[in-house]
Amino acid sequence: MKKAAESTAKGKRLKAIETPAPPEPKKPSGPPKLFMGTSNRELQYQLMTQSWGAMGVTEEKVKKEMEHYVHRIHAAIGGVDPKNAVEGMLAVQMVGAHNMAMEFSRRAMHQQQCTEGVDANVARASQFMKVFMEQVACLQKLRGRGSQQKVVVEHVHIHQGGQAIVGTVAPGGEG
Repeated sequence: MKKAAESTAKGKRLKAIETPAPPEPKKPSGPPKLFMGTSNRELQYQLMTQSWGAMGVTEEKVKKEMEHYVHRIHAAIGGVDPKNAVEGMLAVQMVGAHNMAMEFSRRAMHQQQCTEGVDANVARASQFMKVFMEQVACLQKLRGRGSQQKVVVEHVHIHQGGQAIVGTVAPGGEG
């Protein structure tokens, strides 16, 4: 622990302050857990630090309150529940886009903001919200839950010599 020395400043006596060192990260036992869509520790760390940056958190703040920020990242990324490294990277981008959208929305609401400032911040927030929605669609597509088209044929003409199948035709049949 660091201890600040007592000193006198303009006749006032200052009290000593003790600052605890940041906690050492605990070493996991057993097989590495799947976090951020990967069990690779280096990639987990990289995505974690990128997530802190996307949340506007400095490295100094993280060192002071490591456990708090780790829980915030777990909550944000856990909501996406990435299944692989690509989804983990996308989840980090989604956290960044969401935070920027909320930051520009907050700035637009500032009481002494001029009309042009409000408009500019609303436009920026809208852009990040659009990016976020595109990221959600991309995640759904990666997971095979993207929008699928369904074609319903209601009227068919079969000319002389032609053939037709009545019923459902599924891909992957024998041919």
